[in-house]
Amino acid sequence: MRLRRSGSELKSDGIKLDKVVAGDLIFLNLAHYPGSETDNTPPKAPSNAIKQLGTNLGVEGVELSWSPGSDDNWISYYEVLKNGKAIGKVAKGTYFFDHSATARDDIDARFEIRTVDGDGNRSPAVAAQKTGSQLRVYEALGDFSPTQSAKQWSYEETLGDGSNRDLTWDYGGYEGRWTGSGFGRIGRIWMQPSVQYDLSRTFVVPVAGTVSASGTIRKDPSAENQISCFVRILLNSKQIWPAEGWAEVRPRYDTPTTYNITGLRVSQGDKLRFILKHNGQNRADPIVWNPSVSIQSSNGN
Repeated sequence: MRLRRSGSELKSDGIKLDKVVAGDLIFLNLAHYPGSETDNTPPKAPSNAIKQLGTNLGVEGVELSWSPGSDDNWISYYEVLKNGKAIGKVAKGTYFFDHSATARDDIDARFEIRTVDGDGNRSPAVAAQKTGSQLRVYEALGDFSPTQSAKQWSYEETLGDGSNRDLTWDYGGYEGRWTGSGFGRIGRIWMQPSVQYDLSRTFVVPVAGTVSASGTIRKDPSAENQISCFVRILLNSKQIWPAEGWAEVRPRYDTPTTYNITGLRVSQGDKLRFILKHNGQNRADPIVWNPSVSIQSSNGN
């Protein structure tokens, strides 16, 4: 029996501890327990390491997965490295998600995984190989920000002369929102119409290529007032959905409006505008709209 702590007493009727401190570990009848410094053999490396772009809670990043390594005593965790720098540990499972600010652009970075045993011995690092679709995906849910143009999204209202002006950030509510004239608001996945000006959650295309966009639009349950809202999508100034006029967002949450746009050719700097029509009066009438945009660049990256 080994007891990893001083200030303890072994008795025939059990073990007496003078106090219990958060983080204390007691190993009973466990040879080569973690940290015993009796293990000098490095563990075996993981295998079949792969990397691909993936999305988690609306945030795109790099997914890593691998087959387990092994050790003659104890695997403590796997260490994940990015361009030679440790960025995380995985103590359970064989999966890691890099959700750093630049992750969606880092698929070609060198990601490696190595096994670490209970005494801190490390296996050789194994490089993850790229696989799967390399589409860049942008989603309002994960990309929402208090900074205009961050993660390719801007927040605007359309004036009477057809020009657009930026909304103003407001820290109100439980996570902040972009505010315009009257009741005009844009939140993480919701929009509230203005009395006078159309609102636009605007995606600025980062690279030339082909865009797909899809989504479901619903009336927010707080505004099931038997009044419809109206929406449309533009590429720059050209309407691409619906074919003409406005699409109706019906008054009840359980009657959604959906769209699916594919194969849309775009150039760098083009603006995809997700627009909510003004309602002519200052009333709370929010809709739930979480646009998702995926891009296949012209050069395949």
